[in-house]
Amino acid sequence: MRLNTTYTNESSLTEEDGVYLHNLKPTLWVFGDSYSTKSNPEIDPSSYLYTEDFRMKYFRHKGYFPNSYPEIISETYKINLKNLATPSYSNDNIFQSFSEVSNQIKPNDILIFGWTYNSRFNLADENNKMTNINIMVTDEHYIDKNICPQTINELLYNRQNYSIYYKWLTNNLKLVNQMFNKNAIIHLDFSNTSNVDDYTTEYLKLITPFKSTYQTIKDETNDNNFNGHLSEKGHQDLANDIIKIINEKF
Repeated sequence: MRLNTTYTNESSLTEEDGVYLHNLKPTLWVFGDSYSTKSNPEIDPSSYLYTEDFRMKYFRHKGYFPNSYPEIISETYKINLKNLATPSYSNDNIFQSFSEVSNQIKPNDILIFGWTYNSRFNLADENNKMTNINIMVTDEHYIDKNICPQTINELLYNRQNYSIYYKWLTNNLKLVNQMFNKNAIIHLDFSNTSNVDDYTTEYLKLITPFKSTYQTIKDETNDNNFNGHLSEKGHQDLANDIIKIINEKF
């Protein structure tokens, strides 16, 4: 896939011309969870997440926000970036975020999906908003007075232990590929799904192979307070591998 991102001397353009040419450029669309999210969380300082978000912790360690792999790829190709990846998203969230913007995707755009743990799911809370369920909950995690923590945990256990849920996820990937069969599409699996039966086999056939040994923040800092999120070097190496795949395949 050859990305034509040079159109004219943009310094001589009017504002309207600039907007027009900006819209002509390919866009890198990214859908996923925290492994693919923006490097700068842009969190309100009054929020508890301002100190707890892993990106803020990494910022305090580095002194700056290192670019994530989507930012590195878009800067390499000099194309637009629309990153809709959000921490704690489930695969349903990821697919919904894609569905909501699918009518904006152009034929020359690149799509990257960073699929996550298939055990994650969503429940509506008493404010009629979706809540992400990705770990066992306790009585402190109040969602709805009609649903006790034990019920939520049993649902989570069910999704963790039965692979048939991959059938639904596989159908979503196939639909994406069918809808945008002219586009460059990369499907990544950040949950290290094991090939255990026909359901996972079918899913993994659609996943773009990539290394599982990219450096993590924990590796870099030797700090157990960090989990498996990629370090600056990890994001750079993953970006380089994805760029290589795009250049070779598309």
